[in-house]
Amino acid sequence: MVAPIPADWRHAVCQILSSHSLTSILIRQRARRDWQSLFPGAFHHEIVDAFIKALRNPKQTGRLVVTMDEPGIVYEFIFEHKSRAVYGKVNSQPNGDVIIYSAHRPLKGESL
Repeated sequence: MVAPIPADWRHAVCQILSSHSLTSILIRQRARRDWQSLFPGAFHHEIVDAFIKALRNPKQTGRLVVTMDEPGIVYEFIFEHKSRAVYGKVNSQPNGDVIIYSAHRPLKGESL
């Protein structure tokens, strides 16, 4: 069910993303390629900054994903970046790391 993403989860993820730490933030290769396809010439930090901006929005809605193999709390959501809809999926892991699994155009319409 789509609902507002919990503030504590959003805050924790934004805190890690804001560090721009290469050891605490993992961006899957597919997410990088898809992001480059959507925004050719984008710099590495732009994907992280776009997720921060989306997750700082207290009205950001999404859906909890319970089917991932890796431990952590995962949300999927759709946000806007440079006037384009983007599907994102992020894992906040128990050790404090963040994994960005997805950053591509929505494949099933502009809603979850």
